[in-house]
Amino acid sequence: DTAGPLTGEAKAQCDLGLELLEQGRVIEGRAILSELLFRPPGSLPRHEAQAIRQRLMHLNDSLVFSREFVEGDPIAVSHTVQRGELLSRDIGPTYKVPYQFIMRINGITDASRVPAGASLKCIRGPIHARIVKHEYRMDLFVEDPDGNRVYLCSYPVGLGEFDSTPAGLWRIKPRSKVVNPDWRNPRTGEYFERDAPNIPIGEYWMALEGMDDNTREASGYGIHGTNEESSVGRQESMGCVRMRAQDVEDVFYMLSSGDSYVEILP
Repeated sequence: DTAGPLTGEAKAQCDLGLELLEQGRVIEGRAILSELLFRPPGSLPRHEAQAIRQRLMHLNDSLVFSREFVEGDPIAVSHTVQRGELLSRDIGPTYKVPYQFIMRINGITDASRVPAGASLKCIRGPIHARIVKHEYRMDLFVEDPDGNRVYLCSYPVGLGEFDSTPAGLWRIKPRSKVVNPDWRNPRTGEYFERDAPNIPIGEYWMALEGMDDNTREASGYGIHGTNEESSVGRQESMGCVRMRAQDVEDVFYMLSSGDSYVEILP
């Protein structure tokens, strides 16, 4: 990664983005800083990129992950619930996000008890992920109407031993998301039933489907939890992407089957 402080055009962009945040022009500032973060890995010094991510995650606690609505935000919309509309059947699919994500940001505890006329904050999905392997990090983002990536948040991940997690473009395979999965160890044949204590893949599974020449023939890869959280940040899986229990639960209810892409970079 680039060493030393930001310089030149990148520094000017960073300074402008931070200045806009200080001025309360948070949507413009977030857009500028997001563009910096999604430049190719190594474009920014690692400590500078981490500082930007921390600043934006704090900002997005309100801009994305709460009921707060900021006028002019291109990724958020106020949705008025119509008579007969359901979160799971209608509203979630409309915005291409899991309906549980809409529940989370609106503080809803019962999806069946959202009355007609209620105003909900919704994020325009789908939400996508970028995994930077050498930094063991997953970044979540959405695209604004102009196709620009808007950063949401990041999580640490564990990866395949001997660099066995294939880089390339994937998507969350349609109809592949499972809560409380069963699992058979492909190496030993040991079988874990649903609800089995200490199941190695945890309580959430999302299968990955290859979408480019490097991944299209690959199979058996996914994003899941782990019963060895100390392995997050290391290469210890059989190729899958591991996450801590709370993190994988968050991501499970943000990524959408068939619509969310996962870009894995070296």
